[in-house]
Amino acid sequence: KYPSKKEEHIHYQIPESVTRIESNSFYGCCFESVHIPESVISIGEGAFAHCYNLTEVNLPTNLEVISDRLFECCALNEIVIPENVYYIGNNAFCGCHISSIVIPASVSYIGVHAFSRCLKLVKVRLPDGIEELNNGIFSGCPELSDINFPADLKIIGQYAFGACRNLQFVSISEKVEHIGVNSFDGCNFNCSLVVSNDNKWYRCDEYGGLIYNNSELIRVFNPDIKEYVVAENIEYIHFNAFSECAGLRLIVVSGELRVLNEWIKFVDKLPEKYIESGRFARMYPDGIREPGFDGGIYFEKNDIMALPDAQWRDYAVIGFVTMV
Repeated sequence: KYPSKKEEHIHYQIPESVTRIESNSFYGCCFESVHIPESVISIGEGAFAHCYNLTEVNLPTNLEVISDRLFECCALNEIVIPENVYYIGNNAFCGCHISSIVIPASVSYIGVHAFSRCLKLVKVRLPDGIEELNNGIFSGCPELSDINFPADLKIIGQYAFGACRNLQFVSISEKVEHIGVNSFDGCNFNCSLVVSNDNKWYRCDEYGGLIYNNSELIRVFNPDIKEYVVAENIEYIHFNAFSECAGLRLIVVSGELRVLNEWIKFVDKLPEKYIESGRFARMYPDGIREPGFDGGIYFEKNDIMALPDAQWRDYAVIGFVTMV
């Protein structure tokens, strides 16, 4: 490895004769900036990973692949991706300090967690040709508020936008055919949700709920609702579907809810008038199986279900009834 990790180079210039940088070549080095010559056409995995002081670097114009973990946990403030790059690897910029990023039209693939934990990332511009936003690609980016959703996007991976607390806008075009588990878990639920009327898989209901295949409730993008009426055709409620709905006090089941895969956290208890004799069931404490496990719990019309109140694991009561 060259230079030595122990050498404190403030600035390091890679010799013009170099054409390839091997994997982990500068892993954990102490320099603050690096100049990579145009002669370099290949940079291996993790070549600059964990260079915690690295704030400035250039990428040569002939570079085509940004390898896995290339700048993982660096202090990069900005980066310009060359227009010949077609592939950005897993965790490539994970944990960097960049505030904005423009992905050129040449890029067709971005790996898992490529920009996760970029705590200062605010703005992202993606090319329309991107078809998949991979698992965790922007997870843990709490300042991300301005991002475009590519026109050709088909897949949004698991936790793709997890904990993006400032996300302002979510657009689901007619081409989106799959949204992964907890893709928007922990997001800002004041953000606008727009689903194309031409999308055959997804729609938005009147409460701001994202519905899949007309039978599954994925998530409710409305923190202010007081009650939610589950449509008759809904059979499945996804994990954390109501996790940001702090004002929600009642869920009304108008049909038959087959599976509830949900732990719902609230502060207040369900009003006593909704707890009817003979129709009150605690799914906890010990000994009674939990919703979403072992095939879930089956609910019929007029059922009321209660989750543990605040004295049991900080959960409160929620009701399932046919009318209010």
